[in-house]
Amino acid sequence: MFTADPANVAATWSRVQLGLADQINAAPPAAFGVAMLVGIERIPFLRRDAHFHVRAATANPASAFLLGFVFGFGWTPCIGPILGVILTAAAVSESVSAGVSLLSAYSAGLGIPFLLTAVFLHETAGRW
Repeated sequence: MFTADPANVAATWSRVQLGLADQINAAPPAAFGVAMLVGIERIPFLRRDAHFHVRAATANPASAFLLGFVFGFGWTPCIGPILGVILTAAAVSESVSAGVSLLSAYSAGLGIPFLLTAVFLHETAGRW
């Protein structure tokens, strides 16, 4: 008579599924890379954009919120796939410290350019 330890079965199943999750989550960024190499991005449908011409608004919390919303909406396709891969890698990493280091490096790489831009814009704003 065959009996299986439920914990052992669950552990084996989760190891198989994590390997499958790694492969599934690696496929879209790899496909996007191949598409860039092959030149699929030259398809006219993928190269369209939209411009909104509005007069300059005064600085107030509502316009700052709107600018942040539009910036985030426009940047989501750029940042989403990479963030998804890093979050998946952090979730399946062997230790918490490995996941924290991945997310810390990602956050630093994302935040430092904005901080430097703010510093240099503040310094140069008085010159113009």
